[in-house]
Amino acid sequence: MQFQDLDDWQKEVVELIKQGNINICVKSGRQVGKSTAIAVGVGEYALISRQKGDILVISHTEKQAYLLFAKIRDYLFDNHRDKIKKPHSRNITKSEINLLNKKTIRCLPCGLDGTTIRGYTACMVVADEAAHIPSAVFDALTPVLATTQGAIVLLSTPKGIGNYFYESYHNPSFRKFHISSEDCTRIPKEFLEEQKRTKTKLVYMQEYLGEFT
Repeated sequence: MQFQDLDDWQKEVVELIKQGNINICVKSGRQVGKSTAIAVGVGEYALISRQKGDILVISHTEKQAYLLFAKIRDYLFDNHRDKIKKPHSRNITKSEINLLNKKTIRCLPCGLDGTTIRGYTACMVVADEAAHIPSAVFDALTPVLATTQGAIVLLSTPKGIGNYFYESYHNPSFRKFHISSEDCTRIPKEFLEEQKRTKTKLVYMQEYLGEFT
């Protein structure tokens, strides 16, 4: 995973994340590379950030949170191993990465109400599959950024309307990205045509076009 191999929109996301104070909402179809872009951006931000607090990677389940966390970990191991504290513990540490600059990246499931997030101070919160996270979680989440003026980074395929992800995408304080699976050159057009033929219109719009339905 190298920066020069990313799509143009991915590179733009990486550069924005590195600034550390811009809320970002990435709405997309499936398999476009949103988690790859976020992983690179978060990894680079963690190396240069001087803001106090941890970087929290959350999702509605532990498994989902760990998928993105593992990409961040792998990016750092592959490109900045000398900046990691005790890199030999790669196969042991499944919930946090400690860097030599004293920055820590933590992986947390948020559940239904965000109880696991309370008590932390964060300079950045990254929410994977944010459309599936209950709005109550974000009520608990916002205070962890209160003293750091840090950023929230949301990435997800949509799941209807009336949730925090939907509201954030329409919030002018968020920098927004919308990427359709049809825009991704890595997904064969034949595959998408088959999905369009076999799925309902609404399912295809949500899962591959990344549209709120």
